[in-house]
Amino acid sequence: PLREPRGCHRPLERVADADPIDTSGQGSEPLVAFFPELVSAPIDRGPLRTFDEALASLTKAGDNWHARLAARDELARLLVASNAAVERVAVMLRRAGLAEPVERSLIEALATAATPSAQSQLVALVADGARPMGLRVNVLGAMALMGDPYETTIDALAKVVYAKTDGVLASQAGMTLAA
Repeated sequence: PLREPRGCHRPLERVADADPIDTSGQGSEPLVAFFPELVSAPIDRGPLRTFDEALASLTKAGDNWHARLAARDELARLLVASNAAVERVAVMLRRAGLAEPVERSLIEALATAATPSAQSQLVALVADGARPMGLRVNVLGAMALMGDPYETTIDALAKVVYAKTDGVLASQAGMTLAA
């Protein structure tokens, strides 16, 4: 039984018993800043810079996550437009020595692009036992946020789950599949 707090003159009611909130007269305008996909018109993000300019912007951003996020999104747009750019990012990720924020942003740019070639490169990074475990786990974490992975990507992740070679990687791949 619910108790009535002191000073309250009306009985408590359960949330399920309360009248539903009428939101029919409210538009989505206040939410657009948080969910741009609610806008029916396309958002003009301006012209794309070159890959090298976007990469320089990402490197320069350092620990400034706002600047890094903007650079990552621009890189993702470039990756959607160019398979050659996807290959360049994959080559960079295979080389050691990238600063951790840059590495993470490049991984996220591939996952955000989510093109067949980008997903293929992400899967290849996960499957490459010569890559550091941290990189492979970060790739799986970014892949969990991809909206619509291709069937080949899902199959490759399932193989990682059932490979029985590394429990940490299998667990992370399972969580990626579940996301």
